[in-house]
Amino acid sequence: MMQTERIDNRLEKTRKHFLHTVKRILRASPLLSQCSMSPKEHSLFLHTLLTRLFVLFFLEDSGWLTELCDSALMVRQMSQKYQGDGSLYRAIFLPLCHSLQSHLCSRIPEAPFHSLLVLFRPNSIEDQCIVTDALLLQLHQLCTAYRWKLTVGHDVQVDELDTQILSALFEQQSDQKAQGTYYTPDDVSGYLVHKTLLPHLLQLFLQSASQFHILCGRLLTQQPERYIPAALQSPQRLPEESEHEYQARQQRCHRLITLLQAQKLAHIDELVTCNLDLLQMTLDLLQRLTDPAELLCFYALLEQLSILDPTCGCGAFLLSALNTLEVLYTACLERLFSLPQPEDLTVLNHYMTLCALLEQAPNQTYFIRSQIIAHNLYGVDLDSEAVQLCRLRLSLLLLAGLPPCTTITRSDVCLERILVGNMLMSKTTTNPPWEQIFAPVIAQGGFSLIVGNPPYIECHNAGQPVEAMNYGNLYAAIIERAVQFSRADNGYIGFIVPLSLCGSGRFEKLRTLLLQQAQQLWLANFEIFPNRLFEGAFQRISICLLHRSRSVTTSRLTVTKVHHWYSAERPFLFSLLNYVPVQDYSPPAAFPKYASSIHQTIISKISKLNTHRTIASALYPHRTPYFVYYQEATNYWLKAICHIPFYKKNGQEMMPPHGRILFFECAQQALTVMALMNSSLFYSWFAAFSDGFHLAHQLVTSFPFPLALFSSGELAHQACQLEEQIQLYAQRSTRNPRVPRTSTTIELTEYHMAPTKPLLDEIDCTLARYYHFTQEELLFLLSYELKYRMGRGSLIHHSIGK
Repeated sequence: MMQTERIDNRLEKTRKHFLHTVKRILRASPLLSQCSMSPKEHSLFLHTLLTRLFVLFFLEDSGWLTELCDSALMVRQMSQKYQGDGSLYRAIFLPLCHSLQSHLCSRIPEAPFHSLLVLFRPNSIEDQCIVTDALLLQLHQLCTAYRWKLTVGHDVQVDELDTQILSALFEQQSDQKAQGTYYTPDDVSGYLVHKTLLPHLLQLFLQSASQFHILCGRLLTQQPERYIPAALQSPQRLPEESEHEYQARQQRCHRLITLLQAQKLAHIDELVTCNLDLLQMTLDLLQRLTDPAELLCFYALLEQLSILDPTCGCGAFLLSALNTLEVLYTACLERLFSLPQPEDLTVLNHYMTLCALLEQAPNQTYFIRSQIIAHNLYGVDLDSEAVQLCRLRLSLLLLAGLPPCTTITRSDVCLERILVGNMLMSKTTTNPPWEQIFAPVIAQGGFSLIVGNPPYIECHNAGQPVEAMNYGNLYAAIIERAVQFSRADNGYIGFIVPLSLCGSGRFEKLRTLLLQQAQQLWLANFEIFPNRLFEGAFQRISICLLHRSRSVTTSRLTVTKVHHWYSAERPFLFSLLNYVPVQDYSPPAAFPKYASSIHQTIISKISKLNTHRTIASALYPHRTPYFVYYQEATNYWLKAICHIPFYKKNGQEMMPPHGRILFFECAQQALTVMALMNSSLFYSWFAAFSDGFHLAHQLVTSFPFPLALFSSGELAHQACQLEEQIQLYAQRSTRNPRVPRTSTTIELTEYHMAPTKPLLDEIDCTLARYYHFTQEELLFLLSYELKYRMGRGSLIHHSIGK
């Protein structure tokens, strides 16, 4: 698992570097045109040119260019005929594209390969354009520096490109910000698909095979390490891992092994919560099945799976599902045919029918991929170009499953289940409409899985009709529609959504709906500093997984913290996810974000003080000289002070924007609250219930404190020291924000809190006595997110708790 994640990370860097080089070449050697093309036509032509070139290399890798030409011959022809007048494009490149189109038409049926055939079909724009020889030659030479793989195995190298490059190219040219859509990296789509598809399949098989539960328990008990992510088990320190994190990881791994050996996990959903490798476990289970009837049952369950991405785009999730399903289909068939033929006549008939279907196919790989496309995958998107690209990628994978230059006379495979449409409208004008295509699945109870990355855009900015306007954002409307169309019993839903789902007031009803429909709800949360999951997306997000049940009495809610990470930590991000089962949750409150069970215990102790007040109860109703000023916008540090910070705009001194003031009756109360708000204890409260950036007034004023805390002057004394240190490390700075049609100069005081951490630790030690925290709980607070809050290099000089 760890090796695969490292490969995914390197491949992502390879794709980015390749596309960056392509852009540099295009800027240096621009496309020339004999006609006056519009910007849209120019962009479309350029995208078609690059897509054709990339696909040619994919087809060469799979052997489908052998009868026409090869890359070395094409380079020699280009070099020999290079005139610098655009003749290479017309004399070599276009004839090759047209010859390939004719060649493919004579070999493969139209239905499953329509997008591929259309790509190389002559069109009117190409005849009006000139592509300079220098540009074409540079692009071709760049492509020859890489290996192009339609199917990527475990021996993948960093100089290889797969069909994700086509999606990356498309996303690079689209207006992602306006559309609210972003390219989904491999590790994200793979994680989401694995954690929905596999538990759904295992749940179904558990109901069908009598020995399955026993086998499952035996595997987990006898070989628990086999299913625990390698990153979690690593005896060495991982990149950027602190000593505290290392020790916590080792303890967590030991607890998980003990839990598995003791057979304490009674439900498949608990395996998801423990973040186990369900694919490896499923493959091991298949190898241990000895009854052909059970394997045929598993195969039938695979065929019955219906997977929908309602905003499929270029197909990241559908392709990820295909890759996973191909592994499962292959393992099931290979195990089935390794056993003697079944003796039971009914089972034998099913066995022979399957054998006959395989014999009619060119080979097993093509058969499996055609089965997946024909039975399992459904997708809808408003963008017709994205849909065509999704179909093209599926066509290429299907073609790669054929022996080179095979001739197929007919095929029952059709890609019409990947179509243009609007899932937020009950009726669409596309032909055929999605309602007609999806009707049989919905009639049978709904989709097995609904997964995707819906657009994060306000409905009034969508530019498309939307029926569900309950929340004002498309992603929320898509989730509602997914609940409507997923199976009510054992249906799984998985979406990447903004973090606002967890806490925003306008999504209270959506949170309630999810819990009403969920037997189990998982939320993994991710920051944007110092890195983010989506390139170019300035959006804190949650990966929301939901297991539906027809009869939900109590829902189980499990959450993670909001993850920060450095780039070196990205390969291990999903392996190390730590889900925390939430206790005593009362909807429609915000979904908390806990780092561990200790974090939850700390929050619980704060909330359940026997005698307590809140900051709200200590506020004075009128202005007084005793106050706390705090910034509403925050990140790693909550900045609360007992004075108004300096702020001058265009020479005029004024109150800083985005700040709030809390007034108190006396100085001791103000100082006590000031120390409390700067503490790591309060930061852990903020991290659990905020959106990661805005320090809401209600979140501040609802914080409980013991009565004895205000009557003692201990914290107030430490606050005076803290105020002095904050002033000591403060700096004046000047900024010139880019405000349209204005010249603005802002002078302000910047506060740097990291140098005050030793004193803040003393404040947290004081608070720990009043809140009755254990030593373990105090250590958690002192070290919470420390390496990100302090920054690289600072950890060495900071001793926790001293």
